[in-house]
Amino acid sequence: MFKKIALVAVLVAAIFSFFYFNLNTYLTLEGMKGSLDTFTQQIEQNPIVSIGVFFAVYVAVTALSLPGAAILTLAAGALFGLTQGFIIVSFASSVGATLSTKSLNSCVSYHAQSCASTLRISCCH
Repeated sequence: MFKKIALVAVLVAAIFSFFYFNLNTYLTLEGMKGSLDTFTQQIEQNPIVSIGVFFAVYVAVTALSLPGAAILTLAAGALFGLTQGFIIVSFASSVGATLSTKSLNSCVSYHAQSCASTLRISCCH
């Protein structure tokens, strides 16, 4: 039970921090356009690190269901090119969706099981 409470606390803290520090301004079309030159320079200087950071940010945005995944998808194509951006986004979105599903499942599985037992719902008759 403590793990579930800790997981919920971490998720709430991450979402709260995202909006409290106004990070959503970077995940708008205007924010991306304004930072495109800076991001391009960073990618040219450290391509592997840049891909890793972008991947981690995309996974976090997807896993926490934060607004901005569509803008990040467009940014991946603009920053890394069509093929490389497509590959990064495909894997990052899959990992993020998996994490989101797993965290939700672990948070509500106990409650769903107790509700099902209360209502005497059985999947095998």
